[in-house]
Amino acid sequence: MQLTNGRTQGYQPSWSPDGKFILHTGADAFGSGAGFSTKGIWTAQADRDNVKSLYSPEPNNAEMILGWMDDETFAVYSWSQPCGPFNLRTFNIESGQTEVLWADAFNDIAFDPDSNTTLLTSWDGDMCAPETGAGTYLISARDGEVMKVADDIGVSVVWSQTGQSFLMYGGIPDEWMLSVDTRGNVLEIDRPTEAMNQPALSPDGIILVWAGGPPHMSSTDSTIPLRGLLDESIHQALWTPDGQAVIFVAKSGLYIAQQPDFIPVLISSEIQLQKFDDYMEWIFP
Repeated sequence: MQLTNGRTQGYQPSWSPDGKFILHTGADAFGSGAGFSTKGIWTAQADRDNVKSLYSPEPNNAEMILGWMDDETFAVYSWSQPCGPFNLRTFNIESGQTEVLWADAFNDIAFDPDSNTTLLTSWDGDMCAPETGAGTYLISARDGEVMKVADDIGVSVVWSQTGQSFLMYGGIPDEWMLSVDTRGNVLEIDRPTEAMNQPALSPDGIILVWAGGPPHMSSTDSTIPLRGLLDESIHQALWTPDGQAVIFVAKSGLYIAQQPDFIPVLISSEIQLQKFDDYMEWIFP
Protein backbone atom coordinates (compact mmCIF):
# COMPACT_ATOMS: atom_id res chain seq x y z
CA MET A 1 0.00 0.00 0.00
CA GLN A 2 1.39 3.40 -0.98
CA LEU A 3 1.21 5.83 1.93
CA THR A 4 2.39 9.08 0.32
CA ASN A 5 2.88 10.73 -3.02
CA GLY A 6 4.58 13.89 -4.25
CA ARG A 7 7.69 15.18 -5.91
CA THR A 8 10.17 14.38 -3.12
CA GLN A 9 11.99 11.10 -2.52
CA GLY A 10 11.13 9.56 0.85
CA TYR A 11 14.02 8.43 3.03
CA GLN A 12 14.92 7.23 6.55
CA PRO A 13 11.47 5.83 7.52
CA SER A 14 11.21 5.08 11.24
CA TRP A 15 8.39 3.33 13.13
CA SER A 16 7.25 4.88 16.42
CA PRO A 17 7.76 2.48 19.36
CA ASP A 18 4.01 1.72 19.57
CA GLY A 19 3.83 0.96 15.84
CA LYS A 20 1.25 3.69 15.22
CA PHE A 21 3.28 6.14 13.14
CA ILE A 22 5.84 5.96 10.36
CA LEU A 23 8.10 8.98 10.56
CA HIS A 24 9.84 9.87 7.32
CA THR A 25 11.63 12.67 5.51
CA GLY A 26 11.76 13.76 1.87
CA ALA A 27 14.35 15.30 -0.44
CA ASP A 28 14.43 16.35 -4.09
CA ALA A 29 17.84 14.74 -4.63
CA PHE A 30 20.80 13.46 -2.63
CA GLY A 31 23.72 14.99 -4.53
CA SER A 32 27.23 13.60 -4.78
CA GLY A 33 28.42 13.69 -1.17
CA ALA A 34 28.39 17.42 -0.40
CA GLY A 35 25.09 17.23 1.44
CA PHE A 36 21.45 17.57 0.46
CA SER A 37 18.37 19.53 1.49
CA THR A 38 15.40 18.01 3.33
CA LYS A 39 12.16 19.43 1.93
CA GLY A 40 9.84 18.11 4.59
CA ILE A 41 9.23 15.70 7.45
CA TRP A 42 5.98 13.80 7.95
CA THR A 43 4.22 11.04 9.85
CA ALA A 44 1.93 8.48 8.24
CA GLN A 45 -0.39 5.96 9.86
CA ALA A 46 -0.05 2.54 8.29
CA ASP A 47 -3.68 1.54 8.91
CA ARG A 48 -5.31 4.61 7.35
CA ASP A 49 -4.85 7.36 4.79
CA ASN A 50 -3.59 9.98 7.24
CA VAL A 51 -0.35 11.84 6.46
CA LYS A 52 0.63 14.75 8.70
CA SER A 53 3.23 17.39 7.90
CA LEU A 54 5.32 18.14 10.98
CA TYR A 55 7.51 21.07 9.93
CA SER A 56 9.45 22.53 7.02
CA PRO A 57 13.22 22.43 7.59
CA GLU A 58 15.42 25.45 7.02
CA PRO A 59 16.68 25.74 3.41
CA ASN A 60 19.84 23.77 2.59
CA ASN A 61 19.60 21.75 5.81
CA ALA A 62 19.34 17.96 5.92
CA GLU A 63 17.28 16.57 8.80
CA MET A 64 18.68 13.40 10.39
CA ILE A 65 16.43 11.29 12.65
CA LEU A 66 18.39 10.05 15.67
CA GLY A 67 15.75 7.92 17.40
CA TRP A 68 12.52 7.80 19.40
CA MET A 69 12.29 8.91 23.02
CA ASP A 70 8.71 7.70 23.48
CA ASP A 71 5.65 6.92 21.34
CA GLU A 72 5.19 10.57 20.33
CA THR A 73 8.62 12.20 20.66
CA PHE A 74 11.70 11.71 18.50
CA ALA A 75 15.22 13.17 18.51
CA VAL A 76 16.51 14.85 15.35
CA TYR A 77 19.38 17.05 14.25
CA SER A 78 20.24 19.15 11.21
CA TRP A 79 23.21 18.93 8.83
CA SER A 80 24.69 21.64 6.62
CA GLN A 81 28.01 22.86 5.27
CA PRO A 82 30.65 23.65 6.43
CA CYS A 83 30.46 22.16 9.94
CA GLY A 84 28.10 19.25 9.37
CA PRO A 85 25.66 18.14 12.11
CA PHE A 86 24.20 20.68 14.55
CA ASN A 87 21.00 21.67 16.44
CA LEU A 88 20.13 18.45 18.26
CA ARG A 89 16.56 18.66 19.50
CA THR A 90 13.39 16.75 20.33
CA PHE A 91 10.04 17.04 18.55
CA ASN A 92 6.60 15.88 19.73
CA ILE A 93 4.44 14.82 16.79
CA GLU A 94 1.14 15.46 18.62
CA SER A 95 1.80 18.86 20.19
CA GLY A 96 4.44 20.13 17.77
CA GLN A 97 6.56 21.15 20.75
CA THR A 98 10.32 21.13 20.22
CA GLU A 99 13.20 21.40 22.71
CA VAL A 100 16.79 22.17 21.74
CA LEU A 101 19.29 19.92 23.53
CA TRP A 102 22.49 21.06 21.77
CA ALA A 103 22.49 24.03 19.38
CA ASP A 104 26.17 23.96 18.36
CA ALA A 105 27.88 21.86 15.71
CA PHE A 106 29.24 18.43 16.61
CA ASN A 107 31.30 15.70 15.02
CA ASP A 108 29.52 12.40 15.75
CA ILE A 109 26.64 11.21 17.91
CA ALA A 110 25.05 8.08 19.40
CA PHE A 111 21.75 7.59 21.23
CA ASP A 112 20.43 5.21 23.90
CA PRO A 113 16.62 5.07 23.53
CA ASP A 114 16.09 3.36 26.90
CA SER A 115 17.66 6.13 28.99
CA ASN A 116 17.07 8.90 26.39
CA THR A 117 20.76 9.71 26.68
CA THR A 118 22.97 11.01 23.89
CA LEU A 119 26.76 11.09 23.64
CA LEU A 120 28.28 13.49 21.15
CA THR A 121 31.80 14.54 20.36
CA SER A 122 32.41 18.12 19.29
CA TRP A 123 34.62 19.74 16.72
CA ASP A 124 37.82 21.56 17.57
CA GLY A 125 38.83 24.88 16.02
CA ASP A 126 37.38 28.40 15.75
CA MET A 127 34.64 27.83 13.18
CA CYS A 128 32.80 24.73 14.39
CA ALA A 129 33.78 24.26 18.04
CA PRO A 130 31.02 24.86 20.65
CA GLU A 131 31.15 27.79 23.04
CA THR A 132 31.65 25.37 25.93
CA GLY A 133 34.85 24.06 24.34
CA ALA A 134 35.84 20.99 22.39
CA GLY A 135 35.34 17.61 24.00
CA THR A 136 32.82 14.82 24.56
CA TYR A 137 29.41 15.55 26.07
CA LEU A 138 26.66 13.42 27.60
CA ILE A 139 23.17 14.85 27.19
CA SER A 140 20.02 13.70 28.98
CA ALA A 141 16.89 14.36 26.91
CA ARG A 142 14.74 13.74 29.97
CA ASP A 143 15.96 16.78 31.89
CA GLY A 144 18.18 18.58 29.35
CA GLU A 145 21.32 18.19 31.50
CA VAL A 146 24.59 18.51 29.56
CA MET A 147 27.73 16.97 31.09
CA LYS A 148 31.23 17.19 29.69
CA VAL A 149 32.73 13.75 30.27
CA ALA A 150 36.08 14.04 28.48
CA ASP A 151 38.36 16.53 26.75
CA ASP A 152 39.00 13.92 24.06
CA ILE A 153 37.47 14.43 20.61
CA GLY A 154 36.39 11.13 19.08
CA VAL A 155 35.87 10.61 15.37
CA SER A 156 33.28 7.87 15.88
CA VAL A 157 30.70 7.13 18.60
CA VAL A 158 28.41 4.07 18.83
CA TRP A 159 25.94 2.80 21.43
CA SER A 160 26.37 -0.79 22.58
CA GLN A 161 22.95 -2.02 23.70
CA THR A 162 24.31 -5.30 25.05
CA GLY A 163 27.22 -3.60 26.79
CA GLN A 164 25.03 -0.73 28.01
CA SER A 165 27.67 1.86 27.21
CA PHE A 166 28.82 4.22 24.52
CA LEU A 167 32.05 3.34 22.70
CA MET A 168 34.11 6.22 21.32
CA TYR A 169 37.05 5.94 18.95
CA GLY A 170 39.61 8.66 18.26
CA GLY A 171 42.92 9.39 16.63
CA ILE A 172 44.13 8.61 13.12
CA PRO A 173 43.54 5.80 12.55
CA ASP A 174 41.53 5.07 15.73
CA GLU A 175 44.49 5.35 18.10
CA TRP A 176 42.44 5.16 21.28
CA MET A 177 39.06 3.98 22.58
CA LEU A 178 36.88 4.99 25.53
CA SER A 179 33.79 3.45 27.10
CA VAL A 180 31.23 5.88 28.58
CA ASP A 181 28.16 4.71 30.50
CA THR A 182 24.90 6.66 30.77
CA ARG A 183 25.98 8.15 34.11
CA GLY A 184 29.09 9.69 32.60
CA ASN A 185 31.67 7.23 33.92
CA VAL A 186 34.61 6.99 31.50
CA LEU A 187 36.87 3.96 31.10
CA GLU A 188 39.92 3.83 28.84
CA ILE A 189 40.06 0.58 26.89
CA ASP A 190 43.32 -1.28 26.25
CA ARG A 191 44.26 -1.18 22.57
CA PRO A 192 47.29 -2.67 20.76
CA THR A 193 49.52 -0.15 19.03
CA GLU A 194 49.34 -2.00 15.68
CA ALA A 195 45.56 -2.07 15.53
CA MET A 196 43.67 -0.25 12.80
CA ASN A 197 39.98 0.63 12.62
CA GLN A 198 37.32 -0.35 15.10
CA PRO A 199 37.54 -3.70 16.89
CA ALA A 200 35.07 -6.57 16.54
CA LEU A 201 32.71 -6.35 19.52
CA SER A 202 31.26 -9.57 20.92
CA PRO A 203 27.45 -9.92 20.89
CA ASP A 204 27.34 -9.38 24.66
CA GLY A 205 29.14 -6.05 24.21
CA ILE A 206 32.08 -7.00 26.42
CA ILE A 207 34.96 -8.60 24.48
CA LEU A 208 36.93 -6.80 21.76
CA VAL A 209 39.10 -8.41 19.09
CA TRP A 210 41.48 -6.02 17.33
CA ALA A 211 42.71 -6.39 13.75
CA GLY A 212 45.11 -4.44 11.53
CA GLY A 213 48.14 -6.20 13.01
CA PRO A 214 48.46 -9.43 14.98
CA PRO A 215 45.02 -10.08 16.54
CA HIS A 216 44.62 -9.00 20.15
CA MET A 217 41.82 -9.28 22.68
CA SER A 218 40.66 -6.92 25.43
CA SER A 219 37.33 -5.94 27.01
CA THR A 220 35.14 -2.90 27.51
CA ASP A 221 35.05 -3.44 31.29
CA SER A 222 38.81 -4.14 31.78
CA THR A 223 38.11 -7.70 33.00
CA ILE A 224 40.25 -9.09 30.18
CA PRO A 225 43.82 -7.73 30.02
CA LEU A 226 45.08 -6.95 26.53
CA ARG A 227 46.70 -10.08 25.07
CA GLY A 228 47.74 -11.35 21.66
CA LEU A 229 46.06 -14.29 19.95
CA LEU A 230 48.38 -14.98 17.00
CA ASP A 231 51.73 -13.70 15.70
CA GLU A 232 50.45 -13.14 12.14
CA SER A 233 48.57 -10.02 11.00
CA ILE A 234 44.86 -10.10 10.18
CA HIS A 235 42.58 -7.54 8.52
CA GLN A 236 39.25 -8.51 10.09
CA ALA A 237 37.81 -10.55 12.94
CA LEU A 238 34.27 -11.94 12.93
CA TRP A 239 32.29 -13.22 15.92
CA THR A 240 30.01 -16.21 15.65
CA PRO A 241 26.36 -15.16 16.16
CA ASP A 242 26.22 -16.86 19.59
CA GLY A 243 29.35 -15.05 20.78
CA GLN A 244 31.11 -18.30 21.68
CA ALA A 245 33.95 -17.94 19.19
CA VAL A 246 35.71 -15.53 16.85
CA ILE A 247 37.16 -16.34 13.41
CA PHE A 248 39.85 -14.59 11.38
CA VAL A 249 42.05 -15.18 8.34
CA ALA A 250 45.86 -14.93 8.47
CA LYS A 251 48.53 -15.78 5.90
CA SER A 252 48.69 -19.35 7.21
CA GLY A 253 44.93 -19.91 7.00
CA LEU A 254 41.50 -19.59 8.59
CA TYR A 255 41.40 -19.76 12.41
CA ILE A 256 38.76 -20.07 15.10
CA ALA A 257 39.28 -19.10 18.76
CA GLN A 258 36.61 -20.35 21.16
CA GLN A 259 35.42 -19.51 24.66
CA PRO A 260 36.70 -19.56 27.33
CA ASP A 261 40.42 -19.58 26.49
CA PHE A 262 40.25 -18.24 22.92
CA ILE A 263 43.22 -20.31 21.74
CA PRO A 264 43.38 -20.07 17.91
CA VAL A 265 42.84 -23.37 16.08
CA LEU A 266 43.59 -23.70 12.36
CA ILE A 267 40.44 -24.62 10.43
CA SER A 268 41.80 -24.53 6.88
CA SER A 269 45.17 -23.67 5.37
CA GLU A 270 43.54 -23.25 1.95
CA ILE A 271 41.73 -20.05 2.97
CA GLN A 272 44.48 -17.47 3.36
CA LEU A 273 44.79 -13.71 3.73
CA GLN A 274 45.13 -12.23 0.25
CA LYS A 275 44.40 -8.49 0.18
CA PHE A 276 43.65 -5.66 2.57
CA ASP A 277 40.02 -5.59 1.45
CA ASP A 278 39.34 -9.28 2.13
CA TYR A 279 35.88 -9.45 3.71
CA MET A 280 33.92 -11.97 5.79
CA GLU A 281 30.26 -12.03 6.82
CA TRP A 282 27.74 -14.62 8.00
CA ILE A 283 25.11 -15.91 5.58
CA PHE A 284 23.67 -18.50 7.99
CA PRO A 285 24.19 -18.66 11.77
